[in-house]
Amino acid sequence: LAQQRAHAALKASDPVMVRNAIMFLSGSRYSLDGGHDHRPDETMQTIAKLGRNADPKLLTAVRDYVPIPRALANYGPAARKHIDVVLDAAKQQPHADFYSDLAEIGGEKAMAFMVDSLPKLRADLDRLGVALDATSDDLDKAESRKALVEYRVCRWGIERWAGRTFDTEDALSTWWQASRGKTQRQWLEENLDRTAGEADAGNAKAQYIIRQVLPDLPHASDDRPF
Repeated sequence: LAQQRAHAALKASDPVMVRNAIMFLSGSRYSLDGGHDHRPDETMQTIAKLGRNADPKLLTAVRDYVPIPRALANYGPAARKHIDVVLDAAKQQPHADFYSDLAEIGGEKAMAFMVDSLPKLRADLDRLGVALDATSDDLDKAESRKALVEYRVCRWGIERWAGRTFDTEDALSTWWQASRGKTQRQWLEENLDRTAGEADAGNAKAQYIIRQVLPDLPHASDDRPF
């Protein structure tokens, strides 16, 4: 019954009702248990339509709770059919949250956007004098912390959906030139053995990546935190 009411509220004229329905169905950045949605395809289609026909009042009402791109990203790879809505928002105002949304969804279009964005994000770090291995505690300017987070989130999204780590940006660029015409599934399949070997050798990021690809793998007691 609650889901039926939420689906009806998605089509309401009251922005607050729409916001609450989106939060209930898809989850929000503050929720711990995810959404409550047995009709995800229908919900995503409605949310995507709201994103394409943006009502300023609605966007204001949802922005600080569950923005349209985040609402779609909460459905993970299932939201790829609506990736253009997320990309349009990212192009208008790119920031760490949008890169996080793209990293949740993945797919060829999301990957292309993240790879194209990474050099600019790295240039921002260089301009601000921020080292790649810096921590938030090392940085006293909000602009520097923001730039570092955006770079790391974007870089993680690329590595997560490539299914492998990259030691350098040159290595990433070389891989992309050879692999940009392939599918998401091919990237993961082709890099599985490589990433498994790194994971067995104790690479924490590789261990995390391979658990995204193969979530049913047993956890070893000596897995490193990432």
